[in-house]
Amino acid sequence: MRICMRSSLEPLARFEAGLVNFDREIETQENRNMATDSNFIKLDQFLKFVGVVQTGGEAKLLIQDEQVEVNGSIETRRGRKLVQGDRVFTMGETYQVDLADGRSNS
Repeated sequence: MRICMRSSLEPLARFEAGLVNFDREIETQENRNMATDSNFIKLDQFLKFVGVVQTGGEAKLLIQDEQVEVNGSIETRRGRKLVQGDRVFTMGETYQVDLADGRSNS
């Protein structure tokens, strides 16, 4: 497991400050597994996992601003339990929850 502390700086500012290697970060995000002992993941945790947001606070604001859809419906509950096959649409991207093999597909 790799623990990564994220900066509050925007990605470009983090790059310019020499705080991130984008190639390594993208590779790490693509290869991460959803390690879960249950058959669901909460919406705010999922948004952090797939890299849409960096913090729970950012997830909360995105959800409260009705910028997230789950299975075609706007979702305003950050604790919404996502299960196998759910589709999350936000920021112009669609993500499918795949808990069976521990991966998330975009």
